[in-house]
Amino acid sequence: MIELLFAMIIMATLTAIAIPSLEGSNDAAIVTSMRNDAANAINSMNNGFSLTQDYTLVSQEGKTEYTDSNNDGIADTDLLTGGKIFVTGSSDKGDNYNRVLIYTYNDKNCFKIVIANYSISTNVKYDGCNGAKIYAY
Repeated sequence: MIELLFAMIIMATLTAIAIPSLEGSNDAAIVTSMRNDAANAINSMNNGFSLTQDYTLVSQEGKTEYTDSNNDGIADTDLLTGGKIFVTGSSDKGDNYNRVLIYTYNDKNCFKIVIANYSISTNVKYDGCNGAKIYAY
């Protein structure tokens, strides 16, 4: 009987340690998917730029939001060049899907990308106008 009690205490301790660490892994997985969406959007924008030599001819000047409402992994709206934006997650799961925001600037001929997922407080950003780097903030 004492062995069973010790086994239960050990199991409870291991569970108490494991559960909080598993909760953080979900956020890390979402951030990884956001980084992947940013990298895919960068590739799509640069492919379009190689055809047009102007980022505002790839995605409209200013802010454009790309989301996937039909859950096929591709944004509902194509780029102006016909290119695709790949989006992780689906809108039928509440706020747990990525939104790709692309900002283009005619005067600078560059673009920025912000990936937002409202189920977590972290965003992923790429700034092609000031040091091209993908980072979470």
